[in-house]
Amino acid sequence: MALTNLLAFHGISHLTTPPHTLEHNGFSERKHLHIVEIGLTLLSHASIPLCHWTHAFATAVCLINRMPTPTLNLSSPYQKIFASPSNYSKLKVFGCLCYPWLRPYTHHKLEPRSKPCVFFGYSLTQSAYLCYDPSTSKLFVSRHVRFIESIFPFTSPLPQAARPESTTISTWLPPPITLRTVPSTVMLLSEVCSQQQLHYEAPAVTHITPHVSQHVPLTTPITHTHTHQICTTDNLPPTCPPTYPMQIRAKNNIYKPINKLNLSTMLSTNSDLEPTAYAQALKNPKWHQAMSEEFNALIRIGTWKLIPFTSCQNVVGCKWIFHTKHNSDDSDDRHKARLVAKGFHQRPSVDYYDTFSPVIKPTTIRLVLSIAVSYGWTLRQLDVNNAFLPM
Repeated sequence: MALTNLLAFHGISHLTTPPHTLEHNGFSERKHLHIVEIGLTLLSHASIPLCHWTHAFATAVCLINRMPTPTLNLSSPYQKIFASPSNYSKLKVFGCLCYPWLRPYTHHKLEPRSKPCVFFGYSLTQSAYLCYDPSTSKLFVSRHVRFIESIFPFTSPLPQAARPESTTISTWLPPPITLRTVPSTVMLLSEVCSQQQLHYEAPAVTHITPHVSQHVPLTTPITHTHTHQICTTDNLPPTCPPTYPMQIRAKNNIYKPINKLNLSTMLSTNSDLEPTAYAQALKNPKWHQAMSEEFNALIRIGTWKLIPFTSCQNVVGCKWIFHTKHNSDDSDDRHKARLVAKGFHQRPSVDYYDTFSPVIKPTTIRLVLSIAVSYGWTLRQLDVNNAFLPM
C-alpha cells in the first residue's frame, strides 16, 4: 500500500500483468532464466549440493552485473550505475578451496587461525568473501582469504585417472566373497579361536564368485604361522576350549555400597544477616550502636553544615551501608555501618567534579610501597573510620 500511495501521489499509474500470463512480462522472465542458468552452472561445476542454491544465485547476479553487455555498448551495469569500472581482480572461482582468516571467530588462542573452507560468493553489504565450512556448516565473512582455484572440496577425492569407467558403483567396488555354508557350531568355534589369538592353517578357498578370480589366485592356499594346532574347521575335537560367559559383579551378588548423603541447608539467623535498609537495622541493637558511632563521628568532625536550600542547587542523597567484619577464624569482629553519598545524583556543571567519598586506588598503594622500599622508610597502617571529607 505504501508504494501504491506513493505512485498515486506523484500521478503514476501502476499497471500489473494478468496472472499466469508470462508472455506479458518477457523481459523479467528472460532475466530470471539467465540467473537460474548461471547459478545452476556454478553449482554443477563445483559439484555443490542444490541446497546451497541461494549463494550460487547471488553470485550469479554479482557476475552478471559486472559482465559487459552489447545492450550497454559493451559496458557493465555496475559501470553505468556507479560510473566506475568494475574490479575484476576480486572475482574468484565459485566453490573452490579457500583458507579464510578465522582469528576473529576463535574463542581461545589455541584454536587454528584458518581451516579449509569452500568459497560461497561475495558479501552484499561488505567488501568481503563468504567462506563455508562443510564440517560445521558455518558461514564465515572474511576479508583476508587465500584461494586455491584449482581444487573443489565438494568433488570426489579420486583423481580423474583413478576413477572407473562405469558409472555404477557395483562394478568397481571389491566383490564379496561367498564361502560354503557351514554349520553354526563350526562358525562359533572359529570365532572363539580367533578371539583367543590361536593361529591355524586354513584350507584353500575354492567356492568364491567369478569376480574374485581376477584378484585372488585359487591354487595358493592361505597359510598362517601356527604355534599350537588346537582348533580346525574339518574335525571338531571333543576337548576344544569352551566359551566362557562374561562374569560381572551383579551375577555374583556383589554391589557397591550406596552412599546416603545427608543434605541439609544451614540457614543464617536474622541476627547474622546484614540489613539492607535503615528500618531493618534499627531492630538489631548491634547495628543500632554502629549507626550511632558513625553519626556521632560525622557530627564531631563537622562533615556538613546546614544552609538554606535554593532551586539552583542539586541535592545529593545518602544511604546507609552495613557490613560485618570477620576474624581469621570466621568469627564476628565488629559491625560496621557507613553513611555514604549517592554520587550518581550529581549533575554536570553543578557539582559533577565534587568528591564526597574518596577511595584510594590499588595503583597508588603499590606506588607508595615501592617508594618506601626504595628509601627504606617505615610504614604504618591507618584506618580511616569516616569516608566523608570535613568542611
